[in-house]
Amino acid sequence: MDANETGFYRVNYPSHLWDALDRAFQRQDARLGDPDRMGLLDDAFALAGAGLLPLTQALNMTRGLASETSPWVWTVGINHLVTLDYLLRTQSDYSLFNKYVAKLLAVSYQTVGWNTTTGEHTTQILRASILSASTRWGIADAREVAMAKFKAFMADPVGGFIPADLRDAIYTVGAAEGGEAVWLFLWNRYQNTKVQAEARRCLRALSFTREPYLLTRLLSYSLDPTLIRAQDTITVVTWVSNNIIGESMAWEFVQDKWDTFYARYGTSSFQFAGLLNAVTRHFRTTGAHDDVTRFFEGKELGSGKRALAQALEVIDRNVQWLQTNYDPVVAWLRQHA
Repeated sequence: MDANETGFYRVNYPSHLWDALDRAFQRQDARLGDPDRMGLLDDAFALAGAGLLPLTQALNMTRGLASETSPWVWTVGINHLVTLDYLLRTQSDYSLFNKYVAKLLAVSYQTVGWNTTTGEHTTQILRASILSASTRWGIADAREVAMAKFKAFMADPVGGFIPADLRDAIYTVGAAEGGEAVWLFLWNRYQNTKVQAEARRCLRALSFTREPYLLTRLLSYSLDPTLIRAQDTITVVTWVSNNIIGESMAWEFVQDKWDTFYARYGTSSFQFAGLLNAVTRHFRTTGAHDDVTRFFEGKELGSGKRALAQALEVIDRNVQWLQTNYDPVVAWLRQHA
């Protein structure tokens, strides 16, 4: 075992040792420090992604998050759960996954609460992560509280002041559920704030709207450097593609504005690779693979051919992942959700 994660390598174990480590993880065994729990969780998902470990074994490890108190272990867990979310979110049994993650979060959500005046620094970090995850994965109370706080803030930005570490969770819920009035409020705040972190927070929140016409507006704005900085264009496209409503919209936008993107980035730059990755990395069907291939047929890509090949490889990997893992994962979720 790579105790305390001091080595730069992954460790795989026979199944009976994984089971023993899983049991230790579940009971928060004192012999497993934060780095050990982080490493075990990360290794399990990395090995599963490489086909060297059943994904259900990695999912077994996530059960320990229900009693986890380390913000660092939760960060690793949430990152992997987000990856699973993108792969599963269009599938018919996605609600099982959402239910399972909400179950994992339930205790921590009640523990950290919304009172930012309590707890040490690590508790504050944990609170920000747990509240963001709780609003993302549908804990009803979390979304209701977040929306109430956003409305109070919108009515009186001074009296309804939101601490910085809660703004991501609250702004994204506001944008998702508040319609155009909230969207315009956040857009105006983005334009007028002189604090870069706040500007980025507002811009990201705008991509969470459930209104397609507002996502279309945001994508259009992303190409106007008088509205959104040119260096943020690909970031905005990425954020829109992360929204299940915007996943196909972002790709259609790039196709429609291809000449503009080509003139700006060419095909040999890191920006081109980043753009292509942004709009294709969540694709998970052979139809999407064929659509991307068709669009670039006959286009001069130069060294950008490598970026296209990598993007298609990611799509193929997503397709293969679903073919291999979907049924076992659904069976596992039915047992544990």
